[in-house]
Amino acid sequence: MEREAVFGLVSAMVSGPLLLLPNLVRGGAPRASEGGEPAAWAAIWWAVAPTVVAVAVVLGWALREPDPSDEAVSPMRIALALALLLPWGRAAVRAARALRSPGRVRGAGTVGLLLPKVVLEPDFAERVPADVLAAAVAHERAHAAHFDPLRLWLAQIGTDLQWPSSAAAARFATWRTALEWARDDDARRTGVRGEDLAAAILAVARRPGADPATGIGLHKPGEGLRVRILRLLAPLPEKPPASPSFAGSSRPALQRRLSAPHWAIRSSG
Repeated sequence: MEREAVFGLVSAMVSGPLLLLPNLVRGGAPRASEGGEPAAWAAIWWAVAPTVVAVAVVLGWALREPDPSDEAVSPMRIALALALLLPWGRAAVRAARALRSPGRVRGAGTVGLLLPKVVLEPDFAERVPADVLAAAVAHERAHAAHFDPLRLWLAQIGTDLQWPSSAAAARFATWRTALEWARDDDARRTGVRGEDLAAAILAVARRPGADPATGIGLHKPGEGLRVRILRLLAPLPEKPPASPSFAGSSRPALQRRLSAPHWAIRSSG
C-alpha cells in the first residue's frame, strides 16, 4: 500500500479516540465569564492538542517508511479507519461551505478571513441613529482587528473534528459568547457608550428574518441576549491585563488597527 495511504489510515485510527478522550475526561464547558475570551479560546484547542501531537508523530514515522509501505493493513483496520475519518470529511465539507457561502449579514457584520471588512446592511444603516450605527461599526472593527472571522472558521473546524461531542459544541458556544463580550468591551474602550451598542444589538435582533448567527454576533437569542444587554448597561468591566489578538500583536498596535482606515466599510446588498 502507498505510504500516504498508510499514513492516512494510521492517523485516523490514532486521532479518533484522541478526539473523543478530552470530551470524556474534562468537565463541563466553563462559563463565558471564567477567564474571559482567551481562556475560552484556549479551551477549544487544548481538546485538539493531543490529536495534533499524535498526527505529527505518525507523520514522522511515515516519512521514514519505504514507499510503497511494507506495513500490512487488514480490511478490518481499513474499515475502522474509514469510519473514524467521517468527522474529518464532515469538517472539511462544512469548512468549504463556510468559505463559499459566508451568509448574508443582518445589520452589521465582519467578513473576510485574511482581509476582514465591516459590512453594513443598507436598510439598517439608514434606520438607526448615528450614535447607534457608530457603536455597531466600532464593535465590528474590533472583530476585524482581531481577525475574528478567521478565528471563527478555525474554531468551527476544531469543533467539527470532535463531532458529535456535545462538550465540544458547548466549548464553542462558550467561546462565541465570551468573544462578543470582549468585542463589546473593546468598542466601549474606544469611547462607545454601552447604551448605544445595546440599542444596535436590539435593532438587529428585531429585524425580520434575523439570523442568530449573524448581526453583531447574535449567537444565542433569549437569555444570552438579555445577559449581554444587561452587561452593556452596567459599568465597563476592568480592563484585563492582556488580551492578545490572533496575530499576537500588542495592545498599542491593536488600538492602531481599531482606528485604521483600511478596515473598510461596505454595504451588504
